[in-house]
Amino acid sequence: MKEIWYTYELIDPRNSKPFYIGKGKGNRIHAHEMEASRGVCSRKCNTIRDIQSNNFQVLKNKIALFWDEQAAYDHETDLIEEIGLHNLTNVMPGGQKAWERRKADKKKRNGKPPLSALETIKKFAGQFAYWLKHTECGKHKVTYEVEPAPTDNWGKMQIWMVEYYYNTLALDIFRKAEKENGQQPLIDVFEPYGIDLRFSNGSA
Repeated sequence: MKEIWYTYELIDPRNSKPFYIGKGKGNRIHAHEMEASRGVCSRKCNTIRDIQSNNFQVLKNKIALFWDEQAAYDHETDLIEEIGLHNLTNVMPGGQKAWERRKADKKKRNGKPPLSALETIKKFAGQFAYWLKHTECGKHKVTYEVEPAPTDNWGKMQIWMVEYYYNTLALDIFRKAEKENGQQPLIDVFEPYGIDLRFSNGSA
């Protein structure tokens, strides 16, 4: 599941307030303490070292899960704006002007119409190819397990979101995309992945 992105917060346990908002995947949420231990000089790392020097541990919380990096990036922007950049240790490359441009770019993207089902299939063809290969066009259910997570609730939420995506949303999007494509199988989209829908019992 290499395409899973998430937004997260680092929390100061002394006041229960977030001091850093980020987005990433894999172990990104744990990388900041390593930066601090290497002596990196920044407001974020200084805060981490101050927390640790007072015999506390940085609290880390994954907030939301995304399949699209841009969606995670936009959610990070929303969270920072909600809390206030001045209340966080986040540093925007380019300073305040870069931050204003980032908000403006997000607002411009939000003004665009959402992707159709067919456009979604084409944009995320690799993930749908995975779904086609492992479920025979939705005939089989996907089950998923995660390694022990920082919190049990996060692990359960991750399993639920993955299974819901593959067993419910993927099938629904695929059906809508074929309808938009004139009820024709999406042959050209998946041929690069070694999938020929002409031999897949027709529609999903």
